[in-house]
Amino acid sequence: EVERVIKMAAGAVLVVDEAEGPLPQTQFVLEQAFAKNIPIIVVSGSEPEKFRERCLATGAKAFFYKPVQYEELLPFIAQVLRGDSGQPTPGSA
Repeated sequence: EVERVIKMAAGAVLVVDEAEGPLPQTQFVLEQAFAKNIPIIVVSGSEPEKFRERCLATGAKAFFYKPVQYEELLPFIAQVLRGDSGQPTPGSA
């Protein structure tokens, strides 16, 4: 199912559950999306800096911690989906 949806996606916001942290399914979705050059923004309540660094190093456009400031996130999503070449810097990323 993930492969089918990724073929249709222009971008994705991946929300990671705080209690469970990044599960193997999360890593699978990230790998599939990055392989197809789909822009990913990760939103997570888990604190491991290692996960944040891995997401950004792998190609995530941004990493936001919960609780998300929607006034920062929503314009950033629009900018990423428009394909703006400038690398935006959200305050909570």
